[in-house]
Amino acid sequence: MRRTLIISVGTGIGPGSDAKESLAHGLQRSINNFRPDHIIYVISPESRESMLPLMLEKNPSRDHQVVELKNVDDIQKIFNELRPIVEEARARSDELFIDFTSGTKAMTSSLAILGVLCEADVLCNVVGERRNGIVQMGTENVQSIPAGFAVAEKKLQTALSMFNRHHYESTLSLLEELDRLTSEASLATRVAKLRLMSRAYLEWDRFNHEEAFSHLHLVEDDLFSGNKAFLGSLLHMEGSREDPRVKKATYLLVDLLNNAMRRGDDEGKYDDAVARLYRAMELLAQRQLLTHGIDSSDVRPEDVPAELRRSWEGLFVEGSAKIGLAHCYELLTALGDPLGEFYRDEEVKELLSTRNSSILAHGLQSVNREVYVTLRDLVARKAKETTPKYGKLLEESKFRQMECL
Repeated sequence: MRRTLIISVGTGIGPGSDAKESLAHGLQRSINNFRPDHIIYVISPESRESMLPLMLEKNPSRDHQVVELKNVDDIQKIFNELRPIVEEARARSDELFIDFTSGTKAMTSSLAILGVLCEADVLCNVVGERRNGIVQMGTENVQSIPAGFAVAEKKLQTALSMFNRHHYESTLSLLEELDRLTSEASLATRVAKLRLMSRAYLEWDRFNHEEAFSHLHLVEDDLFSGNKAFLGSLLHMEGSREDPRVKKATYLLVDLLNNAMRRGDDEGKYDDAVARLYRAMELLAQRQLLTHGIDSSDVRPEDVPAELRRSWEGLFVEGSAKIGLAHCYELLTALGDPLGEFYRDEEVKELLSTRNSSILAHGLQSVNREVYVTLRDLVARKAKETTPKYGKLLEESKFRQMECL
C-alpha cells in the first residue's frame, strides 16, 4: 500500500518564530495522522526559506518531493502547474491525501479543486484554538473530509450530461461506480432516478417499448408525463374506434422519426439516421395501405388493381405477397391514393438513390448532413400531412433532457 500526502506549506501568520513553529507543529500533526510513505511539499519561494527546513527537520527519513510554485496568487497557473503532479500521485498511490491547511488562497483552492477532480481519498486541513490568528500548539485537530461526496457529485453531473446526449449505457456504467463510491441518502435517491430514466430510454431507443415503460412509469416527475402517455397508448390499443393496426403504425412512425432525429440532429450519425428515415417512408406507405384494408406483409392478388396485377405475378407465393417500400408506393399509386405520388417525386428518388449507395444499405459511400436534413424534412412534412395530432404525438415521444436532478 503506497500512501501519498500532498501538503501545501505557507509561511505562517505574523512575524516571529512562534507563528512558524505553530504552523509546522500543525502540519506535522497531519503527517503523523496519515503516516504517508511519500510527501509532496507544495511551497512558495518564501516558505522555502522559512518553513520547508522546519518540515524536513521533523521528517528527516521520509521520502519526499518539493514543488515550488512560480506564482502563488494565480489560481489558474497554480492549477495547471499542479495538475500533472496530482494526477501522477493519484496513479502511483493506493491512497492519496491532500492537506490544504496553509499557503495563499490560490494555493489552497487549487489543491482542494484538484483533490476532487483527481479523486483523492481524503481532503483535510488542520484546525484548532486560535490566538491572534495562530492555531495554538497542542489544540490542533486534523479535520478530514472524505472527498467522496464531492467526487460523487461530479460523477453524477457527468452521468447527467451523458444522459442528455443519449449515451445511456455509459450513464448506467457511471452510476454503478457511484454505487460503490457512496451510499449517502439524498445522492442515492438522485442516482436511482437517473438509473430508471436511463434504463427506460435505453430500451425505448431499441424499440423495446414494454420494457421501457416498466422503468419509466416508476419515475416520479411530471417532465415524463407525455412519454408515459405515449408509451401507455402504444402498448394498450384496445378500446379505440380507430383500426388498432393503423393506430399502432402511427405511433411507431412518429417514434421512428424521433429516433432518426436523435441519430442525425443530436449525434451526427447520418447513415444511421437515413436508414431509419427510409424505414419511416416505408411505414408511411404500409400504414396508408392498411386504411385500404391491405396488409403489406400479406397482399392478395384481389387487393391489386388488374393493370398492376399482371406485372406482379412473380411476387405471389402460395397466394400472397410480402412487398417492400417501392411496391407499397406503386400499389398506392395504382389505387389512386395521393401518397403514391410521394415516391415518384424526383428529389425523393435522388435521395433514396444516395441512401442505397450508403454503407448501411448496398454501397460504400457515407451519407452527409445535407442528404440527411433534406430527407428528414421531406419525410417529416409528409408524416405531418397524413397524421392527425402529429405534433402532439411527436412531442410526447421526444426524449426529455434534465437540467438538474
